[in-house]
Amino acid sequence: MLRPFDSEGSTAKVAFHTRKVAIVTDAARCEISHVVLDGPEGNTWEQLMMAYAEAHSRVAAYAKNDHLGFTIPYVHQGRSHDYVPDFLLRLRRAEGEDFDRTLVVEISGAQKRLHSPLSSDTKVAVARDAWCVAVNNHGGFGRWGYLEVTQMPTLQQTLDGAIQTLYDDGPIIGDVDGFVFSSDEEGTG
Repeated sequence: MLRPFDSEGSTAKVAFHTRKVAIVTDAARCEISHVVLDGPEGNTWEQLMMAYAEAHSRVAAYAKNDHLGFTIPYVHQGRSHDYVPDFLLRLRRAEGEDFDRTLVVEISGAQKRLHSPLSSDTKVAVARDAWCVAVNNHGGFGRWGYLEVTQMPTLQQTLDGAIQTLYDDGPIIGDVDGFVFSSDEEGTG
């Protein structure tokens, strides 16, 4: 399999052609010249995420995870799958730290969740509760957090909270509205 980046995860040599809508990035924040938006006419949520990543003072660099080769493996209904999350945000190092913090961000619009809500929930849970935990326990790749954004009006607040939580080494749970609690499943909530 052709991997457009090295084992360390560099985006320096990413190059590919696309027919999707592509928005020019700020070269100071993103080594890749464009963010390729999902969907035939683009994706406003992803465009807003891009603008937020470029403007946020704590984001050192970001990339739309398109043609990077970054995947999170998971199993759904007994079959292996590779999950390709939407964005990777590398945060600025806190004073005295010698490691990076990376926030994996999934932008889950209503259409995306309607098409495959169960597999979406499965991959989100694996990424957040197993993959990030395993990478953090390994200790050789910095600190990682995962966030699924399901409510665009609260994007800035949700991302600010996730970024602060990642700096605090706490668990990141994302938009509470995106979760089904056991009492809701039973119809008592």
